[in-house]
Amino acid sequence: MTLPLSLNDRLARLPSPDARLKWLAKHRLLGPSEILVARGLIPADLGHLAQAVTEKSPRVSAAQISEERRVVTALGTDRCRALVLKGCLLAHTVYSAPNQRWRADLDILVDSQSVAQSREILDRLGYRPLTSVQGGTPIPQETWSIGDPSSGKRSNGNRSNNTRQDRRFVDLHWMLRSHPLLRDRLGFNEQWERAIALPQLASEARGQCLVHALLNAAMHWFDRLYAEPRPLGWLLDIDLLWRALDTGEEDCLVDLAQEREISCLVLACLQMCQRLFETPIKPGLLDRLECSAQNELAGGLLKVDKSPLRAYWFALKCEPGWGGRVKRLKASLMPPAQYMYERYPERSKFGLLGLYARRIYQRSKQ
Repeated sequence: MTLPLSLNDRLARLPSPDARLKWLAKHRLLGPSEILVARGLIPADLGHLAQAVTEKSPRVSAAQISEERRVVTALGTDRCRALVLKGCLLAHTVYSAPNQRWRADLDILVDSQSVAQSREILDRLGYRPLTSVQGGTPIPQETWSIGDPSSGKRSNGNRSNNTRQDRRFVDLHWMLRSHPLLRDRLGFNEQWERAIALPQLASEARGQCLVHALLNAAMHWFDRLYAEPRPLGWLLDIDLLWRALDTGEEDCLVDLAQEREISCLVLACLQMCQRLFETPIKPGLLDRLECSAQNELAGGLLKVDKSPLRAYWFALKCEPGWGGRVKRLKASLMPPAQYMYERYPERSKFGLLGLYARRIYQRSKQ
């Protein structure tokens, strides 16, 4: 695996302070720029400019944090078994302030038997599903939104960084990962048993423990449906999670990665973190991961990482049985008509067949 350039090397290639600020924003590193300055990873003058930008235009508004609290409180009040994931979880654990970690949505993982209850709660809060029927590549989650439906539209399945403040999103998950190789690496019950309280968010809030959060972040880095570049802020998440672990938790992480046969993914992410953020990792731990990473099937995700088309076919091949593969292929390229009309409201003069042709063409270009 080719390791990335250091942050200073990357920034040195950009011609102006404005270009560097845009690069930091693109990689979701504006908010935590003070962390990077403190470590000597970016110049202090650039850090001052970044902080001025975030003070003028906060990455995460007080209204967004308040809405996250409202949703999590409602889930907890109704005794719904729900865990906070990803951006919101990290913002209230390993970042110094809840508005320091940029996020476009609130990710919630629920027990599969609590999906209907979760939908009822979101509906009661005023949320509506982004599409009335499921469609596209099969993923065990739904996106719900509240606010002006003309804002925050998705492009190729991802929300724009220009999402307006008057629309909020909740991604409701009933399985941690989507890729066929990664779906069952962490079960809900074991995550629930080791969940941590998030009192800064809400008295009822519970989230993944830091070990599970780091494993999820490593899997998330390689579990991609679309071709958009990944922000380096995701690797900063892993760096901060790692630094927050004590020695026992580090050992637990390595043991779990080996047991669930995802050592190769954790190893790759930690090596990138070392290069970019000078993450302090004892060589012996990396050696343990490398020793078990050699023959893991998940290593195929590293081999196809630079080619979305190869990554798709790899995922297709990993689906258990021909029935699962046919279902995935059909769902990806020819979703239900209602989904297509909602997903492509501009329609096509060639009708539904034209929309399918557009979708297949877009997928082939990724």
